[in-house]
Amino acid sequence: MQRKYLIFEILIIGILALTPLLWFSSDQIVLGHNPMEHLSNLAYSWDESNGFGTDWSLFKGFLVTQFPEAFFTSITGSLGFGQRLTFIFWFFLMGISMFTFIYGFFPERKYFFMRLVASVLYMYNFFLLQAWFIVERAKFSVYAAFPLGLLALVKTLNGSWSVLHGVIFFSLTSFFLNGGGNPTLYGFILIGYGLTSFVYCGKYLINRDWKKFSRAILVILLFLVSFISIQAYWVFPQIELARSSYASTLEGSGGIDGIIGWENMISEHASILNVLRQQGIPDWYGNKAHLYSNTYISNPLYILFSFIPLLIIIYGQMVYPLSAAAKKTRSIVGLLLILWLVSIIFTTGSHRPFGTFYITLIKYIPGFAMFRSAFYKFGSLYWFTSSMLVAYYLYAIIQKLVKAPLIKYCIYGFSVVFILFYHKPFFSGDFFIWNRPFSTKLAVPEYVKDVSDHIDQSSETTRILLFPPLDGHIRADSYQWGFFSLDMLLRLTTDRKTIIANTNGSPQIVTQLYILLMDKDFELFGTLSQYLGITHILWREDILFTNKFTTAESFKSIIDELSQSGMVTLEYERGPWKLFRLTRSGSPSLFTAKPRAVLSETNDIGPLIAKSLIPADAIAVKNLDADIYKITSIIPQSTRVIKAFCTVCQQDDLSSLIMPYAMLLPDSPLYSVIKNREQKSYDATEGNPFVRVEMTLSLANKRLAEVNQLLNRPLESSTEQIVHENIVKYQQLINEAFSETQKLSNESKYRALKRIQNNLQLNFSYLSQVKSPFGIAGDELRQVSLFLQKNYMGIERQYMEESEDFSTVSYFLYVPSSDTYAIHLVPDDTNPQSMIIDDIPVTTNDPQVQLNEGTHRLILNYAQSKNVIEIYETDQADDEAREINIPFGESREYALNSLDPSTDYIVSFEYRITNGRPVLALGNIEESDERTIFNLNTDQTWSKFSERIPPVVFAKGNKFAFLHSGFEKDGSRFLIRSFKFVPVHTPDIYLIQKTNDGSLSLPDVSFTKETPTLYQVTVQNADNPVLLKFNTTFHKGWNAVYDTGEVINEHMMVDTYANGWLLNRSGSYSLTITYAPQKAFSIGVLTTTSTWIVLVAGMILLVIKRRRV
Repeated sequence: MQRKYLIFEILIIGILALTPLLWFSSDQIVLGHNPMEHLSNLAYSWDESNGFGTDWSLFKGFLVTQFPEAFFTSITGSLGFGQRLTFIFWFFLMGISMFTFIYGFFPERKYFFMRLVASVLYMYNFFLLQAWFIVERAKFSVYAAFPLGLLALVKTLNGSWSVLHGVIFFSLTSFFLNGGGNPTLYGFILIGYGLTSFVYCGKYLINRDWKKFSRAILVILLFLVSFISIQAYWVFPQIELARSSYASTLEGSGGIDGIIGWENMISEHASILNVLRQQGIPDWYGNKAHLYSNTYISNPLYILFSFIPLLIIIYGQMVYPLSAAAKKTRSIVGLLLILWLVSIIFTTGSHRPFGTFYITLIKYIPGFAMFRSAFYKFGSLYWFTSSMLVAYYLYAIIQKLVKAPLIKYCIYGFSVVFILFYHKPFFSGDFFIWNRPFSTKLAVPEYVKDVSDHIDQSSETTRILLFPPLDGHIRADSYQWGFFSLDMLLRLTTDRKTIIANTNGSPQIVTQLYILLMDKDFELFGTLSQYLGITHILWREDILFTNKFTTAESFKSIIDELSQSGMVTLEYERGPWKLFRLTRSGSPSLFTAKPRAVLSETNDIGPLIAKSLIPADAIAVKNLDADIYKITSIIPQSTRVIKAFCTVCQQDDLSSLIMPYAMLLPDSPLYSVIKNREQKSYDATEGNPFVRVEMTLSLANKRLAEVNQLLNRPLESSTEQIVHENIVKYQQLINEAFSETQKLSNESKYRALKRIQNNLQLNFSYLSQVKSPFGIAGDELRQVSLFLQKNYMGIERQYMEESEDFSTVSYFLYVPSSDTYAIHLVPDDTNPQSMIIDDIPVTTNDPQVQLNEGTHRLILNYAQSKNVIEIYETDQADDEAREINIPFGESREYALNSLDPSTDYIVSFEYRITNGRPVLALGNIEESDERTIFNLNTDQTWSKFSERIPPVVFAKGNKFAFLHSGFEKDGSRFLIRSFKFVPVHTPDIYLIQKTNDGSLSLPDVSFTKETPTLYQVTVQNADNPVLLKFNTTFHKGWNAVYDTGEVINEHMMVDTYANGWLLNRSGSYSLTITYAPQKAFSIGVLTTTSTWIVLVAGMILLVIKRRRV
């Protein structure tokens, strides 16, 4: 009865939690997965609907996080109403969790204002608003969990709660508010809980209170164990996922350097001042399309308002210092101040002045790279502590300065209203719009629902190719009616298998399928589609790329001609969506077994499959796997496919190459730590030549960077000797990189050599900036310069040299075994005048050649092409420099009237800029979003520009122009020579080993699908050992076991994307296919269930104890 006032406070929070009702009109939703289907699919660790399948282990925590939406949708029977209730639920939960935390330390009625202000600030802030943009339920979950978990931790550590009480409360909080099982969201929790534990343990240790210290250690251990055990259903799969794929995931993000680059971008505006003003949100800055950020960044009044939280904390500490606080609240306020200060350091991430510290954590703390977006990963801790401290000190200031009760209550009311007014974007719902017309809140057209419902009624084996393709610029699915997502719309509305290129995990063979479709090669498209098991094409005429001018109209002629070709029939149509069925029958089973292997190193076998150049009874296997599993000795009916590598097709890319900064120099006492770490990294590359090349180049760059810094510090007696040792080591590492390339072949060898060449170019530029004080090491630096030039030109002469007009194109290839090979050009209509292998002419009509083991060079000679445009005077030679002058506000334009839309072009020229900043523009140069811009080097030295230009660049306009991009009134001037704008023919070249083996009989294969992670397969009438193909994305987690219990260890990627096993048996037999990560989930579920049993027993024990009291 004495705490009725709490009902009023909770009621206010509940009313404010109704804010999401202001965001939607009657038919609008925030589109996401169907909550019921999504929840049921999460019971398995393999998602079948995403392309050819993908691992699903990452999302197990969503079994709980997704439950509220599934529950509300189920009871209302409406996705729209279900979402509204879900959003209200999360809004209320975040507010009530902060309220509960404060009430745990400030329960008296007089603190109602503090409780209300802190809760409102925690619910309404711009850090949280950017999460509402895509309704980040996982972030809301962990955001709500933190105050409750901290309450349990503090109360248990300080002895207010019993250990049993604390463990139960903490475990239940962790289970129901688990952050979607996403470890990257736990960064601020690790810091917050970890620092809290350290403070209390340190306090007890300093006071020599060993009883409390030992109890605190016990509490921390029990909290940790309970957290893992109650959430084992998602923790165990995450551990297995990290163990098996952390390194590859890190590499896919660009390695540590890529992670740091991303972090620098995210933290660019996260200065201490911006964070203290509760701003610094990355997408606020440099984003003209942002609907409200400009008000808070540039409006003087709102800038002034943004300082209020900081001023309240500073002034509050002045008028009501920590020493003056009541004893029972002093420790919690002191803890919050410590957490607040530490949260600033982590939230600013790599931004100055603490950036070096954060980057060091990323580099040297294993696993810390997962927190690459510091602002998003640790901002929750700052907003929590800031909300709490602002509420506490604002209450203290009012109590100190205002005595009249009426005025106090007026200030209380004004404060809450002002907080809501300052965060007024919360009440409009416009924050869902990120770039009109694209929004995450929208009304889904009825035809989308109708087509999705029709697809859901189709066979489970349905596999749908989406067309038009994705927006290639940002790989997003976007529509004229406003939908935009990096996930595919169809995957959100149906659980049938959806195929599209340019998505994460999409195999290259799918890209090749789209190329065939775009080239209107429908016969080959049909063959490859059948091979991949694609049954339907969904034509979406309402797509709109993010450039806002590319629509389905650009692709309509393709689908029209395809529908007239007889290759497809219209199955279902609603509005602008048409579902076509491919007419070719007999799409392959999920499992197929074939008696022949095609051994290849390339992933580009799609065209060969489409052209039936690969035997129909064969499955493609990588050379490495063939060697490991001795496939040629088990399946002698094997043939090799070799792809020649085009040396001009891969353009130089130096943008990702940067010289490192040496944190410690060789004469530092701590340098041995660096050397030990380098040695471990170096040893880990043993047996992987390509990775070893990368490692040796990285170490070589570090040695060169150390030379530079040694020569730029005050001279010491040992400097020259250390510089000499570093230069020797640098040259040894470069030579080792060259040696490692000899262990590679074909594309891998070329890329390694090109990587070395680019690195040498970077080193050469870097070396020119290295100063030699008093001539120290001057001769050695000159020798390094010559060493670089010699090695660079050695690669150039051996592999990269082409004719200036690109009429001669060279390839090289590595032949692993001597034999006769047939040469196939794809496409086969480029018509080279001649073909030469190792200086020996080869007929271009059905060419075959006998090749010995080793590396060979192949050259195609084409008729010389004239420049598409001429920029010289009629009497001027190509190699003679011409000056081009571009006055301010003008351009030099050239019309392109005879471009072949199916041909790539090379634009190449040498230039030296003498004034201004000219740029090269291609396409429709009058429209900024319909042209392609290339920046030119402005350092006033002769430079070379060379780019391969695909025809899509000229889709909206056929112009070539030099523009003046700067503000210099006298415009731009530059010299240009050796200009080329010519078509380039670079067909793919495949060499296929000749074989005289006839066709072999195929065994019968049948299967039973028990779950998405469990299949029973039967093979009958196998005359020989065979390769079994499982037509899903390759993942090493798939296991196969014979019916005798023997594990099949010969598991490999086949056909460049699918799972395959070598079955070294004949006759008839059965096997079981399982997905191993599902086992980790099952064990986790068992552990979680057991923990629940223990918790329930503990809760019963607590109830019994209280009743006895």
